[in-house]
Amino acid sequence: MIYITFDNRGAMKKAIIITLISISAQTSLADYHYASHDGSNEYPYTSWATAAHLIQDAVDAADRRDTIFVGAGDYYQRVFLHTDSLSLVGMGMDSTHIWYDIPREFIVYVDTSAVISHIEFEHTSNFKIIDPSIFAREMFIENCRFLGGGVFGGPKAIISNCIFEGERSQVINGLPDKYLKVTNCRFTVYDDNAILSAADTNIILNNIIYTERGNGILVYKNNYVANNLVSVQDASECINMGPQNDGLSLVNNTIDTVHTGFEFLRWGVYIFEENNSITISNNSLIGGNVSAVGLGGNNTILYASYNNIWNAAVDFSVGSPSSHVDTSFGLLHEYPMYMGGNDYHLQAFSPLIDAGDPAILDVDGSRSDIGCYGGPGGCSYTYLDLAPLIPDSISAFVDTGVVILSWRYNYEADFNRYQIYRDTIPGFEPSIFDIIAEPDTSYYEDTDIIPGTPYYYRLTSVDNQGNISDFSEEIAVVPTSAWDIIEADLPYEPRITSAYPNPFNSRAVIVYSASNLGPQPPQVTLKVYDIQGRVVKTLVNDRIPMGTYRAVWDGTNDAGEPVASGTYIARVSQWGQTSGDFPVKITLIR
Repeated sequence: MIYITFDNRGAMKKAIIITLISISAQTSLADYHYASHDGSNEYPYTSWATAAHLIQDAVDAADRRDTIFVGAGDYYQRVFLHTDSLSLVGMGMDSTHIWYDIPREFIVYVDTSAVISHIEFEHTSNFKIIDPSIFAREMFIENCRFLGGGVFGGPKAIISNCIFEGERSQVINGLPDKYLKVTNCRFTVYDDNAILSAADTNIILNNIIYTERGNGILVYKNNYVANNLVSVQDASECINMGPQNDGLSLVNNTIDTVHTGFEFLRWGVYIFEENNSITISNNSLIGGNVSAVGLGGNNTILYASYNNIWNAAVDFSVGSPSSHVDTSFGLLHEYPMYMGGNDYHLQAFSPLIDAGDPAILDVDGSRSDIGCYGGPGGCSYTYLDLAPLIPDSISAFVDTGVVILSWRYNYEADFNRYQIYRDTIPGFEPSIFDIIAEPDTSYYEDTDIIPGTPYYYRLTSVDNQGNISDFSEEIAVVPTSAWDIIEADLPYEPRITSAYPNPFNSRAVIVYSASNLGPQPPQVTLKVYDIQGRVVKTLVNDRIPMGTYRAVWDGTNDAGEPVASGTYIARVSQWGQTSGDFPVKITLIR
C-alpha cells in the first residue's frame, strides 16, 4: 500500500514508544541519552532535565546500542555516530529540525550501524545529509524528512516512511554487493534522480516519486520494483533498470512521462542489456517519445503481461535481434481514467479495474487492478464516479456557409456524448434552451447561421451515468458574407489541434499547425502510425509557411490500400521535433 507518514506530536508519542520497545528488545543494557536546548547540559545527559545542548555531546556519552533522544527545536549541528548500533530519535519531523549549510559537508556520519527516526534534516547547500563510512554495516532510517539533500545508502540501507524534497533530496547507493530497500517514501526532486543505486539487491516498494530534471528510479541488479507512482518531466526515462539482472520484476507501477514544452521522455521504462528472467506486469504506462518500454541489446525474452500503455509513440522498442518481447497476455491501450491532478487512483468505470493478471489479487481478494494501487501491495479504496473531462482544444472554421467545430475527443470508457451550447451574446450563461446539438463525436457542423452575426459556443461532455462536465471555454465565430475561414492564433509550437470526425468511417480531417520556430519556412511532416508505432500513411512532408492547415486521411496506407478498423496515431513534427501535445488518437470504424 502506498502511504506516507506525516507526523504530528500525538502520533510521535506512540511512534517513539514503539521505537523504544523495539530498541529495548535488543538488549537490557541499553541506556538513553538526551539532547535539548532546555536541558542543564550535565554529563552523561540521561534525562531531559540534564540534556546536552549539543547532540554530539549526547552521542559521545553513549555506548553500543544506546538511544539518543533529540528534543524539539532547531539544531545547527553535525553529528558523528561513531559508536555501533546507536539510535538517533527526534520528537517528529515537524518538531526536531537538524540543519547545516556548508557545501560538501554531510550532517550525519554513520560509522558502523544506526537507526535514525522522527527528525527533519535540511541541507541548504543541497548536499548529502546522511553518509556511511566504508566500515558501515547497516542503516535503518524511518519517519524522517529530508530537505535539500539526501541519503547515501551504504552497505545495507532500509529507508521507510520518509519525505524527500529539494534540489537533490535523493537516495543513492553506489556500492556493489550491497542491499537497498526503500518503502513508503515520497520524493519531490527538482534537479536529480530520486533513487540511484548500484547495489546488487534493490527493493523499491510503495513510493511516490516526482522529478523535474532526473530519472525517477535508476537501479541495477536483482531489482524488485512494485506499487510505485513515478512521474517525471525532463529526463531519459521514469525507471531505468541496469544490466545483468537476475530476476528483474516490475509489477503494479504507475509510470507517467509528463512533458513540458517540446520534450517527451524517451522511455517510460528502459531495461539495459544482458538481463535474464525479465517480468513486467500490471503496470500502467503513459507516454514515451521513443517507446513506453525500451529493451537494450542481448536480452532474453521480456515477459510483458497485463500492462496498459497509453499515448506512447511505440509500445516496445528493442535494441537487438536477440531481444524479444512476449505480449501474449493482456496488453491494453486504454485511457486509464485517473482521478486527475496528482491523484492516480482510478475512477469508477476505469478499464484498468480488475484488468491485471488474474493470478495476482488485490488486497480485497478481487482480480488485480493495473497500476500502483493494485495487487497485494496496493490498497482498497472507493472508486469515485467523476464527470468526464471538459472539452478542450476547440477549433472553429467557417467554410461555405457552415460553422465547423472540432475539439479533442474524450477517451473515458463511460463517455457518452457532448452537449453544444450557442448564443449571440458573449459571456452567456448556458441553459437547456441554448443546446443546439448532442453529438457523440468531436465534430459538428452548424448550418443554421446568418452572415455577419456573431456566434458564441460552449461545450460539455456527458457520461453514461448522466454526469456532466463543467463548461468549456467560450469560442467566438463571426461569419462574414464572404464566408471567410476563421483560424485561431498561431501556436508557439507545431501541434495537432484536432481530428474530426473521431471516430470516422471514410475520411478524417486533421487540423495541424506549423510554427515560427527554426528556419523558415519550416520542414513539416504529418504521419499516421498504427498502435505498434509503424508508419501507415505520410500525409505531409514538405516545407510550408507557418500557419494552420488541414489534411485529410482517407483510411488508406501509403500503398493506397484500406487499413483495418482500429486506433491510429497522428503526429506532426517540425524539423524533426515532435509536437508539444500528446499524439492524437484517431479511431477508424469500417
